[in-house]
Amino acid sequence: MSEPPAESHVAAGEPPRASFHAAHLALWLPLCLIHGAAAAWLAYGVQKHFAPLGLFPILVGLAIGVTLAGLTRLVHVAGRGTILAGAVLSCAVAVFGQHYFSYQEQKETAQRQAAQFQIAARAHPDLVRGTPPKPASGVLEYLRWQAIRGRPIAGRIVARDLWAWASWALDGCLTLAATLLVIVPAARQPYCDRCRTWFSTVRRGRLPAATAADLAAAVGLEPPDDAQDAAYRLVHCQGGCGPAGLELSWELPKGRRTVQQVWIPPNDRSRLDGLLHAEPRTLTPEP
Repeated sequence: MSEPPAESHVAAGEPPRASFHAAHLALWLPLCLIHGAAAAWLAYGVQKHFAPLGLFPILVGLAIGVTLAGLTRLVHVAGRGTILAGAVLSCAVAVFGQHYFSYQEQKETAQRQAAQFQIAARAHPDLVRGTPPKPASGVLEYLRWQAIRGRPIAGRIVARDLWAWASWALDGCLTLAATLLVIVPAARQPYCDRCRTWFSTVRRGRLPAATAADLAAAVGLEPPDDAQDAAYRLVHCQGGCGPAGLELSWELPKGRRTVQQVWIPPNDRSRLDGLLHAEPRTLTPEP
């Protein structure tokens, strides 16, 4: 049985959105270019063994989104426009790169067959006829050849010409959509422009309902009357220069849950720490 949905109540005072930094863009776009090329190479290798129609581009997009979200935290790049521009670039390179690596494989195979043809022609000029196989002159010509040959879809259904191009475009859209599904929420997380670090969880634990109610009242929240227990989470930037976010998750009867969030100004953080340490025997760290 799935967990009942939680109501969410967020108080005002959330940190402002990250500002645009040209240095972030200059660092992020080359990283996304390399990231997209690496994703293309890995996807190209995997699709030889596992590439379910429709599902595979979604899985590639999810992998791109997750790794890009982790990369933003690693290099502390922020700015929604910057992050999204890099995500689109990475997806474009990943989608095109898979076709490029397929073209390179076809080109190397054709060159190898041509070399074997030349050897056989010199050894047996009376038996070998015709011309050696000619590789495509570029990726676009390779794709045109593949479109004419057709792309197997399901069973005996083969997408040819315009339909083949449409199927490749659909794969690219699915990859981009899956990437954005992950990276957009990640880009919306709080970021501190002063120390240029992402907000992260610095402390979490569980509180008895009475202690959590006192804590909620002290920060201007109204605790639920029928709360049975509560968990808290404290977040702020690495430098501790911005506001601290306090999240209280209340457990209610019949398996219900409600979440309250409030942002504490930096000058009030010592008071918040004092409240969390007021009854140390009632605080139980979460596993």
